[in-house]
Amino acid sequence: MTNREVLYIVVGQNRLRINNRVEMILSLSDFFNQITLVCSSKREKVNEHSTEYLPIKAYPNPTGIFRLLKQNGLKKKIDQLIYFPSTKILYIKKAQKVLLPFVKKDISKGYHVNVITCAPPHDICILGLFLKKNCPEINWLIDWQDLWSYDDNYLQRIPKIYKRRLYNVENEIFNYCDINITTNNNAKKVIENHYNVPSYKVVTINHHFCRRDFKSSEFDDDAIFYTKNAGSIKIGFLGTLFKPPRVPGLKIVETIDSLRKAGIKAELHVYGMVDKAIRKRIFPKHKDSIILNGIYSHHESLQRVSKCDYLLVLLEDLPNCYAVMSIKLSHYLLLNKPILGIVPENSAIAKIIRKTGSGFVIDTDADWGYELNKILNDYGKGENLPVRNEAEIEKYSWDKISKKWLEVLSKHV
Repeated sequence: MTNREVLYIVVGQNRLRINNRVEMILSLSDFFNQITLVCSSKREKVNEHSTEYLPIKAYPNPTGIFRLLKQNGLKKKIDQLIYFPSTKILYIKKAQKVLLPFVKKDISKGYHVNVITCAPPHDICILGLFLKKNCPEINWLIDWQDLWSYDDNYLQRIPKIYKRRLYNVENEIFNYCDINITTNNNAKKVIENHYNVPSYKVVTINHHFCRRDFKSSEFDDDAIFYTKNAGSIKIGFLGTLFKPPRVPGLKIVETIDSLRKAGIKAELHVYGMVDKAIRKRIFPKHKDSIILNGIYSHHESLQRVSKCDYLLVLLEDLPNCYAVMSIKLSHYLLLNKPILGIVPENSAIAKIIRKTGSGFVIDTDADWGYELNKILNDYGKGENLPVRNEAEIEKYSWDKISKKWLEVLSKHV
């Protein structure tokens, strides 16, 4: 890379914390004249690296009055009719006005300007499209951590009247974007085949783990992990467990119950957000088997979940779930505990677990209770254990992944 490089990383509105993937890109500051994080006006948790901070305060939404009148349902319906793709466009439009002069100034100084828009939220790509149209010289990259219209989880949020418009905007985004970055090879194939994007414009950069994030002896076991059910098999889960249609959380709750009825003392320890309504419905009936631990920092979450016997990743059998690499998976690889992957048979996650020898794959369409019963019994007997492939696992370390980021960012159109 030259010494005339600047990088803008744009994340969504109301991101109180940037995720670990973005945080580590910020750590590449030594290779750029300047890295600027563009985010909402709410204070972000900017790390120790030399990162500039460009706060964007969204234009005010006049429908906020309906919230004061306790008419949230009406407000949501009106917002869906007024704003495309969502109310986040109020943030995007303000960001267009604020960011464009900075980009033009950098170009006038002879800098190579790189802009990464991180999706989701997918609206943020409209900002990248605007910048690319106004400044064709920039190197615009989209980090597709999740796809957009291909994923029902996001597509269903768009009213029917705007579906065609969404597809048109999405196609325009793919046409203008210089490099599409995906988290796995399955997603790369979707972008190439489903969206007809040339292969040279699509790059796979997996989620990573960073060894400094985890030190197994850092905390005292008793202080970091508690369960009142001594001798239980502890299954850990990072992230949002109840996230239909992608993550069938209620089904795994029922499966844990079936294991306990079969005589296997299993507990599911959830580290992440759980909706209050679901918490009230689930916890009283399953307080001995489903332990809702709440939200912790990335660092502390790893320490806590590492005390479990198994680590769970869960996906429904949907088209987009074949093209997902959960960010938690790479961190699970670091913790050296067997992974229980209840995922579609040929999904990206299933392939990674098998190739790394990091755990067990249960097809989403299989009988979960039967398969888990068999795995837990065999594991207890020391039978049919997975053999970790450390060489493959090392490919997901930040030492390896950072080189891919720098390689991609050094290519200019």
